Amino acid sequence: MTEELLSAIYDSQEATAHAARMWSESQAWYFSNWMPEIEAPGAWWSQYAPSFQRFLPDPPARVLDIGSNNGSLVLSLRFKHYEAYGVDLPEVVERARKLLPSIAELLFPLNLEFDDLPGADYDIVLALSVMEHLVNWRAFLPKVARVMKPEAVFYMTSPNGRKAGKEHWHWRQFTLEELVALGAESGLVTIWADAMTASLGVAFQK
Repeated sequence: MTEELLSAIYDSQEATAHAARMWSESQAWYFSNWMPEIEAPGAWWSQYAPSFQRFLPDPPARVLDIGSNNGSLVLSLRFKHYEAYGVDLPEVVERARKLLPSIAELLFPLNLEFDDLPGADYDIVLALSVMEHLVNWRAFLPKVARVMKPEAVFYMTSPNGRKAGKEHWHWRQFTLEELVALGAESGLVTIWADAMTASLGVAFQK
């Protein structure tokens, strides 16, 4: 695979129909042989993989990826034998389904009231760089908590409000203290946190 093709794969807005077909044909080889761990060089989520992998239970645990973008993390988890699903905005899910038709039935559109999170009893929920985009951010963690099993983990990242500059498409920047407090209000206990970089990482347990 060339760098040009990898770039197309991991950016659904730039992916062509030809790249999508090539992806479908080669995905089994790619994930079986080039990704022994849940990592993908060039994938938008790969920077967070070293942190969230420590909280992944053994497969076939149920995983929900909120803000699944092009679906590449869901596909990677599926190849590691996790029961993984993804949710994102309807237009994003539509693009991802065309890009990765083999997992189209695993990606679901989400409304911004979070009333349509698919299924329940997840062992771990991921939300990588999602919270800062939400207008109704106060409703987010309580809705996530409802679909988690007892003792399940919710791992999230968000720009560090003390270090990262505010982007125009972000509704809110958070501090670590604010995220921990929001988790507590939702009945979630903070079990791990990292505020050393421009991005916050927090793991909550139900």
